Amino acid sequence: MHILYVEDDPYDADLTRRQLRKTAPHFDLEVVGTQREALARLSGPDASRYDLVLTDMRLRDGDGLTILTHIRTRELPLAVVMITGAGDEETAVAVLKAGANDYVVKRGDYLTRLPLTLEDALYHYRAE
Repeated sequence: MHILYVEDDPYDADLTRRQLRKTAPHFDLEVVGTQREALARLSGPDASRYDLVLTDMRLRDGDGLTILTHIRTRELPLAVVMITGAGDEETAVAVLKAGANDYVVKRGDYLTRLPLTLEDALYHYRAE
């Protein structure tokens, strides 16, 4: 699975990369740190190489909802999982209504569950 991970916190990006290397070595994770970089990747020919976008909700130069909107408006064939450090039920509902395939809060053992969450999101996206 080829994943574009949009995360502006280098510590979170490194933790996620390490966890996925250990528990899901078949994942190919490309990390970008800004909304601008993500939109550039998703606007060019590179967009077709990804299966899924994992994006942080809040970024220094924007937000994950803008990335999600870009993907859905252009009908890019990508599953999208939104991840956030501070989530609530209202935000989760809004994100899912906007077209995200799943929503993850960075709490507890979320990194342990992340590989299954990503696989399930891609499976359900492709099944739809």
